[in-house]
Amino acid sequence: ENFKDHKVIVLARYREQKKFIEKGKSDRIIIPRETVLGLDLYKGADLVITGGETMALESSLLGIPALTYFPMILHPSFFLRSLGFPIEHETRLDRIKEIISKILLNPDDFKVDTESWLNEFEKPSDKILEILEKDGQL
Repeated sequence: ENFKDHKVIVLARYREQKKFIEKGKSDRIIIPRETVLGLDLYKGADLVITGGETMALESSLLGIPALTYFPMILHPSFFLRSLGFPIEHETRLDRIKEIISKILLNPDDFKVDTESWLNEFEKPSDKILEILEKDGQL
């Protein structure tokens, strides 16, 4: 309610979720009719909020703030956070609301230029090729 100028794009995983969201839908909530790649959405987002971790990780790697409220501890998000990537893991609703408000008040303050960090990471494809070559499978 405090951020009426923001649109919310919801990618529902299950039909029941989509129906539930559509019941209370406002003109600020967008539910894409077609499949949408998360990567296409992140670039224009101020914040990515997810109940899982994959989209939060992807967003964070691109420097877009992410919040995951998955009920279990998943180590990749904590690892990225320790490196300075903009990702939060929270399960308490009051803290989730605080984090969302803090970020949406000044979203650019929470975006991070991650390009130089990503260039330092080992490319998974290079590692896979190395292993395959070592095992004589290439």
